[in-house]
Amino acid sequence: MNMENTTIPDYEWNLWLEIMKEKGYDVLKYSKEIVLDFLIERGYLKPQREDIIRTLRENTEMSTSEIMELIQNHSRIKSTLPSLTLPINQKLDKINREMNSVVPFRKVGDRLVGFVPNETNEKVLDILDGMGNHHILLGTIDKTNWSLRWSSYWVIQPELNRYVVGEIRKLKENSWF
Repeated sequence: MNMENTTIPDYEWNLWLEIMKEKGYDVLKYSKEIVLDFLIERGYLKPQREDIIRTLRENTEMSTSEIMELIQNHSRIKSTLPSLTLPINQKLDKINREMNSVVPFRKVGDRLVGFVPNETNEKVLDILDGMGNHHILLGTIDKTNWSLRWSSYWVIQPELNRYVVGEIRKLKENSWF
């Protein structure tokens, strides 16, 4: 696995370090093991030993003995390290979407609204409410003709409608993407 162009967002890494500190881990002493565990837990590295060895050989300047020592140390402390549970993974995914928003999340009325790229269709932007534990899809924007389609499940207040239409106009004027 070539990780040369892999960028790990700072907020993901910072959250992981906070979790480790809260759990009482000596982050400096076990920094390599914690980094390796994070890469495996978030899916940047495959968990199989052979894949880890191959990836570390291809993407680091570590010697074979350093790689083997790291894997042994990680295996030794792995059972004591916290795992990324479904709620933590969901929180990281939510933060990831918010950080990659086209229009940053802003408080509009009683909602926290942002525009993010649709995960399955690159020609669509999702209008999300990020106030709760999970994003709520309020509507979508078709970037080919800049049409707005509200979700039929939510009552859209006039203030929110004005805000979204104004942001669509700005996006349309600056439609470089």
